Amino acid sequence: MGNLLDRFCIVCGIGKIWKDKTDVPFVPVVENADCDVLVVDSRKKLLLYGRLRYKIRRQVALVLEYLLRKPTHTIFYTDLNGILGVPGYFDDSLCSRQRVRTLKRDLRKALEGLPFDVVRSSADCLRLVRTDGHPL
Repeated sequence: MGNLLDRFCIVCGIGKIWKDKTDVPFVPVVENADCDVLVVDSRKKLLLYGRLRYKIRRQVALVLEYLLRKPTHTIFYTDLNGILGVPGYFDDSLCSRQRVRTLKRDLRKALEGLPFDVVRSSADCLRLVRTDGHPL
């Protein structure tokens, strides 16, 4: 039993794990609290910013993920049909415009308290911007 404890020594608190006495310690990467990178996981429906984690709607996660991937950080309303996988999500009717307004409200609500915002950059276009002046 003593040999087993010697071989699998785990020290909690600082995160060092040894498989064997002669192994080099493994130190897991610790998230930086000052990190200003916005990360969206659409599979788990999570919005990550530094150490903050928010659960968000699937549609919000898909749109934010698309906005972060685009170099211009913009999305046209007609692109929502393909991104969300719903044909006819935006067909320029009053009902579809209300759906886009609701989606924009949910996007802004998800980004509330973070230095990001979604603004309408043109008639049928949304853009992700930083409110603190730093580039995305």
